[in-house]
Amino acid sequence: MQVIFKDNLTTLILGDSKEVCKGWSLRQDHGIKNAVMITDPVWPDVPKGLLNGWENPYELAKKVFWELRNKCKAMVVHLGQFSDPRFTRAIPSSFEFYT
Repeated sequence: MQVIFKDNLTTLILGDSKEVCKGWSLRQDHGIKNAVMITDPVWPDVPKGLLNGWENPYELAKKVFWELRNKCKAMVVHLGQFSDPRFTRAIPSSFEFYT
């Protein structure tokens, strides 16, 4: 994980969301009151071996999203042009859904 920008209102962190979830609290570790996770997860049909988690992307996303439910106020999930929207079922219902 790498902090790539920080000011009085914003901290932008670049990293693997699985690492962010390993007992790390955005709010406590960085004094962030309204943490928002922006993610482009491993999607189904990713070429074999291209990304960590390619074997079971739905379960990977579900695990990460579930971990984030108490650590973030909001989450933005990137859906690409060919993404299957059913994949969003992995997102906990505690997050509001906007299109």
